[in-house]
Amino acid sequence: MRLEHRLMGEPARQSAEMLPPFGPGFERRIVNALEALEMHVTDFRDSGGDFCEWRAFNRAGHHIATRRIRGY
Repeated sequence: MRLEHRLMGEPARQSAEMLPPFGPGFERRIVNALEALEMHVTDFRDSGGDFCEWRAFNRAGHHIATRRIRGY
């Protein structure tokens, strides 16, 4: 997997609310707590099917949620 995109602040919160396939569709409590949102994607070297993995981090930099969505 590789990091495809990282958002911070309000753009991260807006993207975190978007429903799949455009975003992870995180619950409101997670959206309110997050400060950074990362999108990791599978690579050609990875075995198995393709997916995107969204990772949310709070202001302290702690990982608070992950959502994996099939497809690319």
